Amino acid sequence: QILSAGTPGFIESVNKIKPGRLDKAKIQFYDQYDKDIVKAVEKLKAKGENPDANLIKSIMIIETGMNPTKNKLGYEGFPQTKNYIINGWTDDKGKFYPGINQRSNTNFTLEDMYNPEKAAEFIYYFLKNIEKSKIVDNLTDLIIAYNWGLGNLRDYKKGNKDLPKQTVDYIAMLGVMQDYFVS
Repeated sequence: QILSAGTPGFIESVNKIKPGRLDKAKIQFYDQYDKDIVKAVEKLKAKGENPDANLIKSIMIIETGMNPTKNKLGYEGFPQTKNYIINGWTDDKGKFYPGINQRSNTNFTLEDMYNPEKAAEFIYYFLKNIEKSKIVDNLTDLIIAYNWGLGNLRDYKKGNKDLPKQTVDYIAMLGVMQDYFVS
């Protein structure tokens, strides 16, 4: 089972935080990839993983409203990610920083981020990698790091940065969505 955007109160709850974020006329649109998300979760569970379909779908809705595109900052697909996050990067001194593919022994491409099933798997692995960080203590930290980055989470927790409104809204939207999670 997975949450439905058609559950009474769901869209209104999200729109209280971010007015106009979701449209009641698009409920079927928001739920159109449920089978793909569930299939990804089932594949991950068969590998011994413990994904949360509701969390993954919520992230996809918050990130893109289930309309995966490339945003003005260059982030793409359902997870709103970039190639270096998937495949790693090398700094000016030649040091390589592994991406999700290297850390999780996966083989995602940027094109996969537009495929709901593969994007759901990627989101799971991305969250799993963030969760391994010593500075992530709870779901709120996990969501801050997903949305704003681990370095910014660290600086925030040290008191060196304030949360941007976008991240505050992200946390709040996920919070109200959790009331509709199906177990």
